[in-house]
Order: sequence, then structure tokens, then C-alpha cells
Amino acid sequence: MTAPVRLQHGRAPLGITEVTLTPGSYLGDLQDLNASATLPHAIGKLDESGVIANLASPGGEAHRGFGFSDSDLYKTLEAVGWEIARTGTTAFDGFLDSSYRLLRAAQQPDGYLNSWGLSADSPGRWVDLQWGHELYSAGHLIQAAVALNRAGRGELMAIARPVADLIVRRFAHEGTCGHPEIETALVELYRETGEPGYLTSAKGFVERRGNPVQHTKPFGPAYFQDHAPVRDAEDATGHAVRQLYLDAGCVDVAVETGDADLLAAVQRRWDSAHRRRMFITGGMGSHFQDESFGDDHELASERSYAETCAAIADLHLSWRLLLATGEARYGQAMERVLYNAIPAAVSEDGTSFTYANPLQVRTGGRVVEYNSGRQPWFSCACCPPNVARLRASLAAYLAFADDEGLAIALPAAATLELPPQVGTGRVVITGDLEAGSLTVTPEADFLPGMGLRIRVPEWATSPQVDGAPAPVENGWLSLDTAARSTVTLDVTPTAMVADARVDAVRGSVAVQAGPTVLCAEAHDNREVDALAIDPNRPLTGDPTGATGSGAVLATGEALYRRFGEPAGDPEATPVTLIPYREWGRRGRVAMRVWLPTVDL
Repeated sequence: MTAPVRLQHGRAPLGITEVTLTPGSYLGDLQDLNASATLPHAIGKLDESGVIANLASPGGEAHRGFGFSDSDLYKTLEAVGWEIARTGTTAFDGFLDSSYRLLRAAQQPDGYLNSWGLSADSPGRWVDLQWGHELYSAGHLIQAAVALNRAGRGELMAIARPVADLIVRRFAHEGTCGHPEIETALVELYRETGEPGYLTSAKGFVERRGNPVQHTKPFGPAYFQDHAPVRDAEDATGHAVRQLYLDAGCVDVAVETGDADLLAAVQRRWDSAHRRRMFITGGMGSHFQDESFGDDHELASERSYAETCAAIADLHLSWRLLLATGEARYGQAMERVLYNAIPAAVSEDGTSFTYANPLQVRTGGRVVEYNSGRQPWFSCACCPPNVARLRASLAAYLAFADDEGLAIALPAAATLELPPQVGTGRVVITGDLEAGSLTVTPEADFLPGMGLRIRVPEWATSPQVDGAPAPVENGWLSLDTAARSTVTLDVTPTAMVADARVDAVRGSVAVQAGPTVLCAEAHDNREVDALAIDPNRPLTGDPTGATGSGAVLATGEALYRRFGEPAGDPEATPVTLIPYREWGRRGRVAMRVWLPTVDL
């Protein structure tokens, strides 16, 4: 199975070679753009940013960039691996060959491979586990090696396994990384090789976190998810990407060891994040200062950090939880970020990216690198190659097989080859989730007892199959395995309200159409900072755009005035909305997702 997650038992995801996203479809276009534009762009930036130079002279010239810069190369290599698996392309062979030569030359006799750890800027190998990111970078190397190996290209595995073996020996009894990643990588290496030492090592890294506290400065142990053992920590806290990567590793360990208590602990933290600390776009992380989750309901639109990598990490975690439990809510979370938080981070041409993804932008505020719109690259470039590796592997997140049959977790236009435990043949999905219509055509012979089901999004209140109301059970809809079925979903724009404890948007609504969150931009609307909408009047449109009735609120000259003292009458105006993922594409102007309400 060619997929980022390969389970030894239970629910088995369909791999990249078993799922073909339809060209011209929403997800198909994202994947094709990634191959034609994003991957070549990322490869070029590795040279420009110093990543290649760091590895070419480890211990020589001063290290350029952050200590984890090697991981930019590794994530790009992983993306190439999935692209080779998808298409069989040879376009990146030169890049692969030069990368292998570079890494072989930099690798030390005992397997150690990290340009920062060998540089004069480092205090030494494995000395600064809190900020050195040596284990983090090694994790991305391992994941790249697994991806390429599953694509039939095993050269990088010969480099990555000595690194993994060194880690198993060196950290047999103590130590954790300040940035989780090695945990999930080692489990996947175990799944690929069958070597139990990798699983044992991953379990050790998980169990030692917060037991005892090892990482504290400058933000405190909660920033590093080191404030409590993973089984005891109740809330998603600290650095958002770290938390989500750690929990992905915890799920992997729990599934492979049958640890129900560990899995339940992750589910509690997932609930904490998604029920009380998630932006409506699926973004995670409320604080710029430490890229962290805030308190419950601390979700201010203007100061939303919502790092791109956190949205990607959330998809990785939710997919693992979906495979572990079969619960449809995890597929819903994946859908939310795939249609909103993640695509908002990438330009139409696939070569510019956002780091932070706020839900409101004013035109005169302070511009910083990580909140200045889409950029070709960043000094901390974790997000662009992360986008590349996700999009290259998108097909592997659509469906899985279990003892009930084939489950379509992400409804999208695609062709799915049935795995042998379900039957023979294929299932063809046409249509589009945003259009509210999907036709599922089995061209297959299902084995006795094997069924076909599709996840119904939570926003679809009255789904129909072939024009008739359809019963939904725990978020899943059973379909005929021998006949075509057309699933119809209502994608009418709907005004959404937040929990009253989200002070920043109390008295406001956001508009969602199907899976897509919409926003208002100054390109289409007057005085966006003072724009309000009447949610009691009809909204027209669909996920590609909508209109409603609203007003520009009177502002007056005084910054503050007595309650009840009028500033003037609101001026009626139409409100035009576009998909949040498209904001800033026509130039960076004022934008907002949440609109105050007004009665007209």
C-alpha cells in the first residue's frame, strides 16, 4: 500500500496507487498544480535558502537559517516520493540523485546526519534537545525514506535507517525532542520494515514526555507538551504544531500496541482543540508570540495565528483517529481544513504561501513576515514543503477498507480501485462536494457481506439519494453496491454563530456554504472594517460566492461615546462574499470572515 499511513490491521487506507483524483476536480487540480509548480519551486528554494549549502559543508561554513533547515529538504523529498508513486514521473530523478550524494557525504560513520548539529553554531550532537530539532529533522528524513521506498525507490532508506538505528541506541532510556515528529516517523518505519525496535523507541519518546519535565524555557513546559505525561494532559496546549504532531505519534503508538488508554487521551485533547480552540476555518493556534493554542474560546479573528503547518498537522492527526475509530467527525475535521485553512495558504500559481492565516485583516496594521500575505518562501520555511508533501499524497486520504466494506471518508471526484478484501473492480465518483451533488457508480463485484458507505458532512442537514431522503447513521450513508447512486447535499449559504464565550465575534455571523467558509474583501465591499450583515434576510449563492443584505455602520468622529448616544444611521449596502481560501489573490486588502449583524 502506497500511503503515508500503513496500518498492520483494522481499517486499511486506500493508497495513492488505488485512488486517482479526477483531473479538473477541486482536489485533482490541487494535486496537479503541486506537481507542476509547487514542487519545482520548492526544489529551487532549497538552494537559495542555504539548505543545500548547509549539508554540503557540515562543520565548515557558518550554518545558514534555523537549526531545522535540513527538514525542508526532507519534506520536499517526501513530496517527490508521493508524486513518483502517483504518476511514475522521472522528472525529479536528478534532484533525487544529487540529494542522495549530498546526504551520503554528510552522514557520519555512526549514522548521525544533521548539518546544524555538526556546525560551529551547535553546542554539540544531541546536547540541545529542547531547541536543536535533531530528532525532529531525523523524523522528516525517515518519513521521506518511507515515502520513496513505497514508491519503489529505496536509496534514501539506506541513509535513513542508520540514523534511526543510532536514535534507538542513543535514546533507549532517556530524552525527548523539544519538537515532536520522531514518534510518528519511527512507527511508520516499523510498519515499513517490521523492526520492533523502532516501535519500542517511539513508545519510549511518547511515555517520557512530561515524565519528568525536560523542556521549560523560554515559554514553559506546556509550550513543549512537557507539563504532564501524555495520558494525563487533558487539553490541547502550547505550540500548536508540536501538540498535533505529538498526538499523531501517540495515535500511531496506541494503534500498534493496542493501548486504549493512550488513544482515549488523544481523543480528549482532540475534543479540546476542535470544540473550544479551533477557528471556523479549521485553523489552530491563537497566539503569534509562541504559535500556540490559547485558552478555551480565545479565538480573536485579527490576531488568529492559525499556522499553515498546524492545519496540515491537524489533518494528519484526524486521519489517524478516523482510521483508529471509524468515527465520521474526524473526516469532517479533515474536510474543513482541506477546503479552508490549507488552500488559503497557497497562491493560485502554487508558488507563494502564507505562514499565518488570520480571519480578519485591516489595511493599515503592522506587517510582519509571517502575516504579510503569500510569500515565495520564508526564513522559517516549514510550511511550503509541508504543503507540497500533503498535496502530493492527497489521494491517500479519501477512503479506507474495513470489515464492513469500502468507506469514502472525503467525498470527491475520483476513481477508487477496490482492495481485494472488499472485492474486485472500481468505484467511480463524479460531481463535486461544493456543487452539492456526487454520483457514486460501482463498477465492481463486492464480496458477500461487504458494503459501500460515504461520509455525510455535518453541514448537510437533509441529504438525499436519488431524490429521496436518506438515513444517515453516525455520519455515514450506505449506498447500493450494484447500482449508481446520486447523493444530493444542500450547499445554500448559511449564517453561522460562535459560542457566546468567543468574545471576539459575539454578535457576529460567519457565512458557510457547503464545506466552504466565505469572507468579505474590500475588493467587493465598501468599508469592510465597518461592514455588517442582516442574517435574517436571504443569502444567495453557493460555495464559489454569495451575496447578502448589509450595511456600513456609522462610525462618527469619537473613538468612544456614551452608550445610547447615536453615531448615525447605518447605510444599506449589498454584501459580497468569496471563499476564504481565495482572500488576497487580487491584492492584499481589508478582509473579514466574521461580520457584525444589523437589522435592516
